Amino acid sequence: MIGRIPVLDVRPLVDCGRRAAKAVTGETFQVTATVFREGHDAVAANVVLRDPSGRVG
Repeated sequence: MIGRIPVLDVRPLVDCGRRAAKAVTGETFQVTATVFREGHDAVAANVVLRDPSGRVG
């Protein structure tokens, strides 16, 4: 089921989403996704990074 604001095609993607994407401290990487909703309103999204223990970084 797709919610009111679908977030699709999130990248980076490892093993079809079965594994978490990883990086080392200081490494830069690009995160992309398709975010949309019905209607004509503008939509924006933010990325939340978490460390291996689940803490927000």
